[in-house]
Amino acid sequence: MLADDLQHAAICEWNGIIYAVGWREGAVWFEYSEDGGTSKAEIPGVGLRARVCEADEQQPAIEVLVTGEIVVAVDRSGRVETWYSADQGATWQPAA
Repeated sequence: MLADDLQHAAICEWNGIIYAVGWREGAVWFEYSEDGGTSKAEIPGVGLRARVCEADEQQPAIEVLVTGEIVVAVDRSGRVETWYSADQGATWQPAA
C-alpha cells in the first residue's frame, strides 16, 4: 500500500495518479501509485521509493504542477527548501 511505512506522509492526486512523500530514517522519501493507492508504482530506474533529501523528522508538503513536475517542500534547519522532479520522481533537485 502507498506510503504504508512512511511517517508523517502527505499525499496529492493529479490525473488519476496518487503521489506521496513522507519521512523515514533521516530522509524524505517519494512514492506514487497508479491504482488508487493499493500498490506502489515502479519509479523508472529507481524502484518503489526515491529519496528526495536528508531531513529531520517532519511532514513535508507535496504538489504536482500542471507541467507534470513534482514539487516537495521540506523544513531543513528551520528553513523551507523546495525540491522538484521532472522525471516522475526518479531524480530530485533543489529549486534555485
